[in-house]
Amino acid sequence: MHSPLRMHRAVRRIAAVLASTLTFAAASHAQNTEPAKVRYVFAFPVMSVIVANQTSIPRFMGYFEQENVSVQYSLTAAGGTAGAVQLIASRNQDIGSGTVSPILERAAQGNDDLGISFFYNQLRDFHTYLGVSASSPVKSIRELKGLSIGVPSLSSDGVVVARYYAKEAGMDPEKDLKFVAVGVGAQALQALKTGQVAALSTTEALFAQMETMGQQFRMLPVPPGSKNAFGPGIFAKREYIQNNRKTVVGVGRAIAKSTLFMLTNPEAAVRIHWKVYPEQIPQGIPFEQAVKDAVHVVKAQLIGLKIDESDKNQQFGYYRPESWFDFLRIYGMDNRIKDPTRFYTNDLIADINNFDKSQVIEQARNFRLP
Repeated sequence: MHSPLRMHRAVRRIAAVLASTLTFAAASHAQNTEPAKVRYVFAFPVMSVIVANQTSIPRFMGYFEQENVSVQYSLTAAGGTAGAVQLIASRNQDIGSGTVSPILERAAQGNDDLGISFFYNQLRDFHTYLGVSASSPVKSIRELKGLSIGVPSLSSDGVVVARYYAKEAGMDPEKDLKFVAVGVGAQALQALKTGQVAALSTTEALFAQMETMGQQFRMLPVPPGSKNAFGPGIFAKREYIQNNRKTVVGVGRAIAKSTLFMLTNPEAAVRIHWKVYPEQIPQGIPFEQAVKDAVHVVKAQLIGLKIDESDKNQQFGYYRPESWFDFLRIYGMDNRIKDPTRFYTNDLIADINNFDKSQVIEQARNFRLP
């Protein structure tokens, strides 16, 4: 006859084996689950280092893998955000990255919003500025009356922002301002240096890029309220978000982790990006100088990615409801769109931010490229 003690030990051994078997089976199932494939489109033609938090970092650091998602990237050329929006609307892409202006413009004209919502706010401040050469006598937008302003393209946010500056200064934007498409980088800088344009209206990251070419800028005073608006974000069709919530949250969480990583260690972000995309390493200058220049550009981008200490909500990707009204005012749509809530959602933000931030910060601080 078996003693109670022997029986108890036997039961414990069986339970341990069973638990081990179940754990192994669960782990095997998780490893064998195919990652969700996500088609991700950017609203610009070049995947530069300023979007490392959406591309190279989550891939290299395994953040996408941790969320069991596999992301395939596409770029739009001349189409910009409007082109990316159409690709999302037609279901040729799943998630897009760009500005909200094309959606708002459609709505302001009485058209539908294509069933698209922005679910992650990338840049929490308005990232487009009006700048002149540091040696320029121009001190305000009023002094640009009748002069030419350079913009990346005539459909860029630079045109909208300059017109807003002029309107707030009591000018007639349609009559008083002239715009010239000058592209970006060296091409835009050449237009400024040769006097083709008296000022540039573009993003802080593009100003930083030209600063690495030796140019110093002075930004013209920003009208009250414009800093409360926001920049590009991440969007998808509402039905895709609803039907693929776990996947969308996973992509958002990987980007949030990568954003925190880039904020903590900008230089590591640059080195990771060029490790993943070596074809983007600038040629003709020493590598370490190229890294230094790229870090300068990334730090300009981080101004918008950083969550201000005074912000009541400290979660990555969060949209401040009041900022939408500032955005509508800048774009001159505030009289035509009274309720912007259908254009965005904060419903995923709590889940997106559900990760150990201290662990990511530690990873970034201690990062060494293999």
